[in-house]
Amino acid sequence: MTAVSDWKLKNYLKDGLREMGFCGVGFASPGLVDEETRSHCLEWLHLGYHGSMGWLRQSMPVRLDVRKFYPEVKTVVSLAFPWGRPEGKGEFLSGYAWLTDYHRVLEQKLKDFRSLLKRKFPEIRLRTTVDTSPVLEKYWAVQAGLGWMGKNTLLVTPEYGSWVFLATLLINVPLTPDLKKEDRCGRCRLCLEACPTGALRKAYLLNATRCLAYLTVEHNQPLTAEEKTLLQGAVFGCDRCQVVCPFNQPSEKETCHLKQRQPANTALLKELATINHEEFQRRFGQTPVIRIGWEKFRAQVLAALNYYQEQGMR
Repeated sequence: MTAVSDWKLKNYLKDGLREMGFCGVGFASPGLVDEETRSHCLEWLHLGYHGSMGWLRQSMPVRLDVRKFYPEVKTVVSLAFPWGRPEGKGEFLSGYAWLTDYHRVLEQKLKDFRSLLKRKFPEIRLRTTVDTSPVLEKYWAVQAGLGWMGKNTLLVTPEYGSWVFLATLLINVPLTPDLKKEDRCGRCRLCLEACPTGALRKAYLLNATRCLAYLTVEHNQPLTAEEKTLLQGAVFGCDRCQVVCPFNQPSEKETCHLKQRQPANTALLKELATINHEEFQRRFGQTPVIRIGWEKFRAQVLAALNYYQEQGMR
């Protein structure tokens, strides 16, 4: 393969991806993840904190060494895409639930960029990932200097906090890695204290089986009575450990590049309880909510209505 100039390729990647809306582009050297991360991941599985997400246990050996996923990889290019602070008009729906599904948006952007990259540098081979591949995207984002791991286990960037989606390019060309950023969480415990279910067992350790995002989105089994109690009105996702973060406070930056949906409110929750399957498909077909299906969505809306009525909601 013809040698590719380090600075030329890095600049092309940074400039091109930022033109497509990515706010962070960082570079890291691939390999087995560090010992601390390996131990943490294996302990997490041993404790059963992955719940019904059995694929995480099955794919963990690959997740711990990105070369097993893509043997040709010589550089991990981590990407952050800003989506904006949610409106905060209803805790029962995560802010990103009202956006066009980021998987579709980012996958299309990376597909378009890949075509441009191959024309400019035909010798480059690569794989792209957006959330669903067995790649520890948050780990590599930290290694690539995009930000640091927050105590709520989410990546925190200096400019946009944790209001970012992540993606990754795995390329077959070695590039100079970027420097990691220091952890700036300090003694702050706001995210830990904001978790309504105690899912954040301690800093950097999430028990997914108690996390509202897991229970309302990822959990693929009928909810037990205890799990229904934990929902506390949640329908899809949870932003509470994020909205309190000092790095996530409102700014003048225009951060959202995705199609914005209407914000959630309690009147809307009552309306959502009446929609049929066809209306659900029409309203949420382009959003992440479609993942959980109408039946799970409807059951969780009705449970939320019951919860808020018990709390005196009008």
